Order: sequence, then structure tokens, then C-alpha cells
Amino acid sequence: MNIFLINLFIFIIGACFGSFMSVIIYRSIKNEKGIIAGHSKCPSCKKKLKFYHLIPIVSFLFLGGKCAYCRKKISPAYFLLEILSGMLFLTNFNLLIYGFQQNDFTLIFQDWYFWAQFIYLNILSLTILAIAFADLEKKAIPANFLYFWIFLSILSLTFNNDSLLTIIINQGIAILAALLFFGGQYLLSQGRWLGSGDIYFAVGMAILLGLQNFTLAVITSYLIGSLIVVLLFLFKQVKRKQKLPFTPFLIMGTLISLYFGDQIINWYLHSFLILNFTSV
Repeated sequence: MNIFLINLFIFIIGACFGSFMSVIIYRSIKNEKGIIAGHSKCPSCKKKLKFYHLIPIVSFLFLGGKCAYCRKKISPAYFLLEILSGMLFLTNFNLLIYGFQQNDFTLIFQDWYFWAQFIYLNILSLTILAIAFADLEKKAIPANFLYFWIFLSILSLTFNNDSLLTIIINQGIAILAALLFFGGQYLLSQGRWLGSGDIYFAVGMAILLGLQNFTLAVITSYLIGSLIVVLLFLFKQVKRKQKLPFTPFLIMGTLISLYFGDQIINWYLHSFLILNFTSV
């Protein structure tokens, strides 16, 4: 079984779903009818696009990032969404393969639990990408995206092997922390520091990650956000008082914590806390 061809196939499937999600995002933020059904068209000239204009990644590169009819530039966000979707599908697949610790791919592919997790993670990935791109485009997140995000976060508990009491306590404290931390900022700033969508997303983070990984995700989000904002300011891409959407940074922290949270926390505990105790 050629693992390279499998990975290539997974990436292509992810890019195709990313292309489909770009249509859903665009129609949602524009409040257009027929979010799922209907023909794709150019945002500028409104002409219906042919199927060969919609091949993920390839069509954008072949057309030079321009409409096939009016030749106006197409937002690179569509291209980026397809790339990121493919990469996330690929990451989900390989991390699950690694987690199963099984060399026989045939046995893994016959395992329904593997496919249930893989499908779930892919849907989760597409949802958070949709939230990020909607927030970047409109500076607001459609409510249906956030509701679906929270639903997926709750659904993740079916893959949690902890006892029911542990889940209730862990996720409950995490939700309370999210409401206090983000809700407190919202109230203190009267919505200037962050939007209500950030609070909804943070609640979903708390349910999905639990207290430890939620804390790591928040810290990581603020560190990444601070670094990116400083770089944008230094390169004069943003002004001093310009507002930037914060949810994309929360999403970066969520993905890092979701994929590598346990390893990062264990590394910190063993590398720093043990070192501090031994030095006392």
C-alpha cells in the first residue's frame, strides 16, 4: 500500500471540501439564498462558472487568480482555504495513524472507530476554517457557524474516555473559566476588545479541550496574536488603533492544543516544574 498516494488522495479530498466550504462561507456572509445548492458564479461579473473553473487549487493557479470571463482578481482566500483544508485533512489522518500505533494499514482502515474519528476531525476542521475566514472577511461570524461549532464540541465528548463525573467537572470548570475570562473582557470593554462571537467560540473550546488544554490554547492564542500584530504593525499592514478579529488566533491556539496539547503540557511539567522542584 503506497502511503504517498494515500496522503495525496487525502489532501485532494480535503482541498475539494475546502472549495465547497468557500462557497458556503461566501453565501453565508453575503446572506445569499441557496447556501448549499445553486451554481457558482464570479463575484464581480456574476457569470456562472464552468466545472473546470472550479478544480481546487489547479484552477486558481491556471487562471492566474483571475476570473475566466472578466479577468478581475479572485480573492486568494479561496486558494488558501483549499490548501489549509487539504493540510488539515492530511494532519488528521496522519496523527490518527500515529495514535493507533498499528503498522498494518489494512487493519486500521477496517476499524470503524478510526473512520469515525477521522470524519469527525475533518468536519471540525472545516467548521473552524469557515469561522476563521468569515471573521476575517466580515469581522463577524454567522450564528449558524457558531452553533454548529458548539454542537461539534459537545459531540467530541463521545470520544472522551474519562468517566462522566470527570467530564462534567473538567469541562464545567473550563466553561466557567471561558465565560469569566472572555465574558469579563467583553463587559469591561463594552465589546471593544472582543465580540460576542469570541465568547461563543471560547465556550466551544472549553467543551472540546477541557480545562488544561483550554488554558494552553488561550495562552497560545494570545502569544501568537501578539506576535502577528507586532509584525503587521512593524511592516505597516495595520494602524495603531485598527481592530483585528481575534477568533482566528483562538483557532490557531485550539488546533495546537487539540493536536499537541498533551505533549506540550507533559513536556512543560517534566522540563520546568521538575527542574524547579529539584533546584529548591
